[in-house]
Order: sequence, then structure tokens, then C-alpha cells
Amino acid sequence: MARPKSFNEADVLTRMMEVFWRQGYEATSMRHLEKASGLTAGSIYHEFGSKKALFERTLSFYISTVIGWRIDKYLHQASDPLEGIRDFLVTTFKEVPERYRWQSCLLINTAAELGQNDPAIGKIIARGMQRIETAFTECLIQARANGQLKPGVDPALAAKQLGLLLPGILIAARNHASNSSLEAAVDFQMTQLTG
Repeated sequence: MARPKSFNEADVLTRMMEVFWRQGYEATSMRHLEKASGLTAGSIYHEFGSKKALFERTLSFYISTVIGWRIDKYLHQASDPLEGIRDFLVTTFKEVPERYRWQSCLLINTAAELGQNDPAIGKIIARGMQRIETAFTECLIQARANGQLKPGVDPALAAKQLGLLLPGILIAARNHASNSSLEAAVDFQMTQLTG
């Protein structure tokens, strides 16, 4: 019979997520993970298998919790789909809690650090980006039904363009671009949809 866990997995993954998000995968050691989680290296290996397997689980957890929450709040619950998209983009850099201000996004950071070199992690990144792009597409289809999009705008193609804009904004924010310049870039992109 399997021994019951002596820890709350969501709590541990949240703490692991904070470390990987702040430091990146390569710079995070088992000692960092032990300190953050309160677990021994043996317990971490027993539960997760390896540092890489732990990171994959943590990245999936980030997609389901942080990104999932943002999609629900800004895109699924928006009364105006275009305002929802704008809010989703702008809140990635504006009014971010100070402790996260220069951390960007764990998904985008991982894409830059590991995405092209690790197929398993690349699949998780693609799944996260696809989740965002799908939510953008749904909003844009609703905006078209509302008569908000200019003629000829393809919701799926526009969603892909917004998905490509997102990493650029996050990387620029991480490199201390001003909020006003980033907001202007988002607004310019939104005007391309509405004419």
C-alpha cells in the first residue's frame, strides 16, 4: 500500500513555481528546492522522480493555475471581448505586484531558456500558448459577432498575432520598458483589429 503524502502538493508546487519563476530552471538547485518546499531531496526525488520531472509538473501547474486564472478573469468573464483581450495583455506588466515585477512569465521565460532544446518541455510550452491563443480566438469570434472587428479580420489569425505580441511585451517589461510604451504597443495592435 502506498504511503500517504505528508505534504499538500498544490502548496509545494506553488513554492517550487516561485523558485523556478524567479531563478529559471538551470539556476535552480536541489538545495533551493529543498529550502523552498521544506522537503528533503530524497522526498522530492521519490515524489517527482527528477528535477526535470518536477519542473514539468510545476510548469503544467503554472499553466492551470496562473494562466488559467488570468484567462478566466480577463477573457472568459469579460463583458466586452476586446476590452478583455486588452486587459489580459496590459495586466501582464501594469499593476503587477512588486515581487513579480521583473519576473515576466514562467511560460515565456521557459520558452526562452529551454523551449527549443527540450521536446517534452516544448510541448508543455506549446500547450500553454495554445490555451491563451484559443481564448483570444473565442473572444475575437464574439467581437466579430458583436460587429466590433473591421471586415476581413480573421479571428484565428488575429489571435495568433496577439499570441506573438505577448512574449515581446513580457520580455520588454522585464527589460524595464516603460508601462506607457508597452500600453501604446497594445493599443496600436488593438486598433488594427477595429480599424
